[in-house]
Amino acid sequence: MKPFNLEVFFGERVAVLGSNGSGKSHFLRLLAGGGTHREGALEEIAAVPHTGLARLGARVLPGLFAQTHDHPELVDRTLVDILWRGDDHRNGMDRHGAMRSLSRYELDHQGDQLFGTLSGGQQARFQILLLELAGATMLLLDEPTDNLDLHSAQASPAGRPGIV
Repeated sequence: MKPFNLEVFFGERVAVLGSNGSGKSHFLRLLAGGGTHREGALEEIAAVPHTGLARLGARVLPGLFAQTHDHPELVDRTLVDILWRGDDHRNGMDRHGAMRSLSRYELDHQGDQLFGTLSGGQQARFQILLLELAGATMLLLDEPTDNLDLHSAQASPAGRPGIV
């Protein structure tokens, strides 16, 4: 990556472009860990040498959507069950709240379906919903349109003309 200086404000979208192996995923993981100067930054990021400085605002809570969609803890559970029970990062919710959340991501018809039986695009949308429900205020999407079904690709901002 080439050196750069950038300040991003609420509501802005930024695309990180580069060739394979140039460090795009590493950069997103660095930001997901809270940058270079935040207590509790990801150890795996600190172990990889880098130069420069990355700082997140005081109220910025990053949520990383990784390009590897392997989630064995979700595979044999329905979407409603996952939302109902919650986890370490988010509170559980009743069925009505779960269905309302799923509806925002056009997943309300899949509420009682097992996560492992969803299409790649449906799984991706559900994972982004989980980041939202965990309180992420900055979404870091690493290869979010890989393996999307046709409906999800058309619904994705990256699949619409003029939007990165």
